[in-house]
Amino acid sequence: MPLFYFDFTANDDVSIDTIGQVLENETVAHKEAIKALAEIAAEEIPRDGKLVLTVTVTDADRETLFRAQMTFEPAL
Repeated sequence: MPLFYFDFTANDDVSIDTIGQVLENETVAHKEAIKALAEIAAEEIPRDGKLVLTVTVTDADRETLFRAQMTFEPAL
């Protein structure tokens, strides 16, 4: 099974995945990335101001497969 890395960014705070996850395929990796974004958003949304969350999924060679992003802006 292939290895995938999930690198996250919350505004300017970057977290590089150095371990990776072995998953069945790219479809499963995509679902895991979206699920992780939602979980992080649930924890981070109480922040004041704009929040931009990004996950970049790469393969074992660190080639980017896809990127997903969520943006939250509080209404004033």
